[in-house]
Amino acid sequence: MHLILLLATSLSALLLPSTPTLSDNDSIAAAERLQALPKAIEETRSVLMKKEEGLPIIGKLDAFVASLSGDYGFLLHVDMQAELASEEAKKRFTDYAPKFRSAMIMMLSSYTATELATPDSKEQLQAQAKQLINELMEAEEEQAVTRVLFTTFTILKP
Repeated sequence: MHLILLLATSLSALLLPSTPTLSDNDSIAAAERLQALPKAIEETRSVLMKKEEGLPIIGKLDAFVASLSGDYGFLLHVDMQAELASEEAKKRFTDYAPKFRSAMIMMLSSYTATELATPDSKEQLQAQAKQLINELMEAEEEQAVTRVLFTTFTILKP
């Protein structure tokens, strides 16, 4: 009987792979990956939901008025929104909103009413605003803002 038990134990040791042991560094790395997993799952879910729904992620700035350059005292009233690459970008957009408003007012006040009157100049301004916002958000490789939208763009006469 003992011989059968000894043979069975020896065979199981040969046939079944042994359980690997983890070093302390491996254990720590595995624990860190497990902690990061819920965030990665949520980000992936967010991206998939956006793609499934087909709805853009939009960040909105409060309306603002800028004095245009020149002798005439023209004002520009702007409502601006940004199409964003992710929910994380939307959070950063909200956090950085005061910086954007200030930078946009400074940029817009350097233009004259005549310079902003054409559709081409508005498109150029959208591209400049997108670049400015991405720079202020310190967006790395991925552009956090994919598009800038002017929902109101009114030049007011004095």
